[in-house]
Amino acid sequence: MSIQTHTCITIVCNGCGTAPECDEGEPHYPSAAEAERYLVDDDGDPARWEVADGHHLCPDCLCKRDGHMWEQPRRCRCDGRIQLPSHSADCQVMNRWCERCIRVDEHIGRPVGGSN
Repeated sequence: MSIQTHTCITIVCNGCGTAPECDEGEPHYPSAAEAERYLVDDDGDPARWEVADGHHLCPDCLCKRDGHMWEQPRRCRCDGRIQLPSHSADCQVMNRWCERCIRVDEHIGRPVGGSN
C-alpha cells in the first residue's frame, strides 16, 4: 500500500459559509472551473448558486438578498392524515415553496401571501 496526495477543490458560500449539498456529502472537484460549473449548471433547476467575480452565494443567501421565488400556492391534500392540529379531514392549509431555497410557507384557512 502506498500513500498518495490528491488536491481537490471545495466551495463555500461567501454569505454564510455553507457548502453545496449532495447525496454523498460535501462535493469535491478537480478544478475551480468544474466546481463553478456544477454550482450554476443550467438544468432547469432554479435552486442553483450565484457565481460572480469570484464570489459564491447559496440559494438561502440569494433569497435573503433578493427575496423568495414563491411558486403558486397549493391546498393541502392530506385529508386529515397529517397528525398536526392545523390539519383535519377538511384541511384548509395552503402551502407554497420557494423554487430557489425550498422554504415552505404554510397558512391555515386563509390565502397564502405576505412577507418574504
